[in-house]
Amino acid sequence: MVEDKSFFRKALDAMIEARSREAARQVDRYTRIYGCDFGTSKKGAAE
Repeated sequence: MVEDKSFFRKALDAMIEARSREAARQVDRYTRIYGCDFGTSKKGAAE
């Protein structure tokens, strides 16, 4: 039973990670198209 839960947790984490990656990709695309960064500028994050 414990193994099933850990497998489910890993699958769920992977799904969430994939979704957040896709969301970040879309924000990047909109940033390029509209020239605004929604307050998530990578320059600001790096500094």
